[in-house]
Amino acid sequence: KKKRSELTFKRRLSLYFLLGSVFLLFMGYNAVMSKIADYLPKQLSLNFFDYQFIIAQAIVVAAILPLGILSMHLGRKKTVVLGMICMIIAMGSVYFLIEGQPWLTASIIALAGLGWTMIGINTYVMVVELSKGYDVGRYTGYYYAASMSAQIITPILSGSLMDRYTRMILFPYATVFIILALIVMLFVHQVDTVKIKRSVFDIEEAEETT
Repeated sequence: KKKRSELTFKRRLSLYFLLGSVFLLFMGYNAVMSKIADYLPKQLSLNFFDYQFIIAQAIVVAAILPLGILSMHLGRKKTVVLGMICMIIAMGSVYFLIEGQPWLTASIIALAGLGWTMIGINTYVMVVELSKGYDVGRYTGYYYAASMSAQIITPILSGSLMDRYTRMILFPYATVFIILALIVMLFVHQVDTVKIKRSVFDIEEAEETT
């Protein structure tokens, strides 16, 4: 029986960095998602279900397909990095918002949502693409172990910090974790990607080495 090949050292290292980046991303993102319904009304006197925020969410949903096509042009890693930069700018800006700015707040949240979409449609696929095909389930488990462990830890940690330093610490907390995720992502090299050859339906596999 033919022995199944294992990951090379470089690809295994990229897997570890990728999972670490996913963990840090969810530490930042889920801290906000678990607390935003409390933060907006109590800190900015806004309601997440105001029409400005519904429009912002609709923009993010409408952008999913275009952003998917963008990732096929740029490559998965570059798209993820771009998404992280968008999230860092957006979440870092929330700290400076004041009451009575619904459109500005909704615009910043839309930017964060677009950034997260660029990340979300690519990171899971990047992890799975490092598998050998027969062990996709195991790599799916790796991804969810990294993301779900962060989702368990971050509400507790961020909540403790908010109790000690007030709600104002929430978005700086999230921003720091996403900056760390970006730094770790820069060490991911051995990932596969797809690039458009002539049309959306005519694609070729390529190796991303940057």
